[in-house]
Amino acid sequence: MLVSGILLVASSVLFNNSTDSSSIALIVLTSLVFASSLLLTVISQPKLNSFYGPLIFPVGDQIQIHWWTRKPVKTQLSLNGQVVESNNEPSCFHNYHVPNSSFQAAVVDPHTNTAHSISYDPPEIITDFIVTSDHHGNSKYSSRLGADYQLHLIGGDISDFGTPGEFCKTFKNFHTRPIIMAIGNHDTRGDIDHIINRQTYYQKFGSIGVFVLYVFQRPTYIHDPALISSVFSWLRQAIQTDDKHKFIMVHAPVYSTGLFGSTKLFTTQMEQFLDEHENERIRAVFQGHDHVFCSFKRKNVYVMTNATCGGDLVSPMRRKFDQTRWRQKELHGPLESNNDRRIGWEHHLDSWLIRSKTEVHIGDKITYTIRDLDTMQVKATYEQEID
Repeated sequence: MLVSGILLVASSVLFNNSTDSSSIALIVLTSLVFASSLLLTVISQPKLNSFYGPLIFPVGDQIQIHWWTRKPVKTQLSLNGQVVESNNEPSCFHNYHVPNSSFQAAVVDPHTNTAHSISYDPPEIITDFIVTSDHHGNSKYSSRLGADYQLHLIGGDISDFGTPGEFCKTFKNFHTRPIIMAIGNHDTRGDIDHIINRQTYYQKFGSIGVFVLYVFQRPTYIHDPALISSVFSWLRQAIQTDDKHKFIMVHAPVYSTGLFGSTKLFTTQMEQFLDEHENERIRAVFQGHDHVFCSFKRKNVYVMTNATCGGDLVSPMRRKFDQTRWRQKELHGPLESNNDRRIGWEHHLDSWLIRSKTEVHIGDKITYTIRDLDTMQVKATYEQEID
């Protein structure tokens, strides 16, 4: 669209200097290109809902109840049947922090006068949670996630351009479980601090600990040595918890068979960290970004990239990109690597181009079930011995 706009300006200049038929034809052509680009941009953007939420975000030792309204308004939250003030000034972003204990909450959408409610009962033991990534402002598959889980981990790129409307679209289908989110590179294109106000952080939830890493600079996917160094310095201190099960979540891939792959700088530091902390009960590293499901196992730690949970449906351009970037139908077993962006392929287990979710069950063993969101078929199951 920017290019066509430049052409339109240039053609206007030409028109001022000449009124022959070729100049007029150029103006008409560039105007049509500009209008078409603008129309495609508008069509590809998700439709804006008037309201989303309430959503539940664990934040430290509290729970943040969060909701969004299309226009700045004052809203009231009912907590266990009692009305509490949620904001003193009109706003689009609304949140309220409560202790991590059982509650029932409700808030009214002022645009439709519809009440939305949610119940929360904190689990002491986590036995089931799911992992998704790369929603890119699309809600089609969120209705297929079910409700038979205690926690939802999202590996970044909830949005495509970091706009509130895309978050509304992603969370269109009511979420009834707590959510822990990482920041993806697409999320940094807009103002997301009202929704994801933490970058690198530790979140304890029930019997597990989640360590969320942010290892690239806004707004593009660029690894920064100083940032990565500081993240791992933090992680070496943060990992020393008494959690029985520890999971690391990061948008950038450690290992991946996708188009973008990994970077030697980040991967080698993660490998070094995992080797240093073999006895720290680190079970898995969950990642996103590459829009292809792939799994690796290094020693007893699983490294898994979730395929998109709807990202390729955002626009025709993205759909074409995702369909053409993956050349192999399936990959299984160890692979050969010959460049710095294809690191750790000797640890490779499986790869498919699917829209996926990862279901994690913690019992005597940890079971990772990979489900295709198009067919709801199980594509792979991995078991992990735990100490």
